[in-house]
Amino acid sequence: MDSKKKGIGLVVIATTFWGMMGITSRKLSLSGLSTFDVSFLRCLIAGLLFTFWILRKDKNLLKLDIKGIIICSLYGIVAFASSFISYNISVERIPISIATVLMFTNPIWVTVFGETLNLIQILGAIIVILAAVILEIDIKVFINNIKLNLNLKKEESQ
Repeated sequence: MDSKKKGIGLVVIATTFWGMMGITSRKLSLSGLSTFDVSFLRCLIAGLLFTFWILRKDKNLLKLDIKGIIICSLYGIVAFASSFISYNISVERIPISIATVLMFTNPIWVTVFGETLNLIQILGAIIVILAAVILEIDIKVFINNIKLNLNLKKEESQ
């Protein structure tokens, strides 16, 4: 299998598992596990599977000096733990589809804070941010407000 096909296949697999993550996180939470338990289990299982994969592929990848161990540990604790815990809390409190869309606005923040942007990229970032804000609006409240405004205008005109 050539590299491009393998890459596409891996993206499809990753997307499928990531899409199922919110559903399984919510089910585990509803079964009585805390947000921290769910996050810990996810990281533990992923870490074990990744370690076995590395051991099978190239054991030398696990060789780190003390500086590498400290950096990897801090990154894992701060970045991974905080993002998984935040995601699991959001899945408990808002619809999974909204939590997932908001989680995937991260490329916008990388673009905005880490790169020089041209006009098209700036407009794209603004559109994506506005779309995320629109997702947060309670659609029923929004529609009811429109209906209320239309009814008030009809009453005023009569």
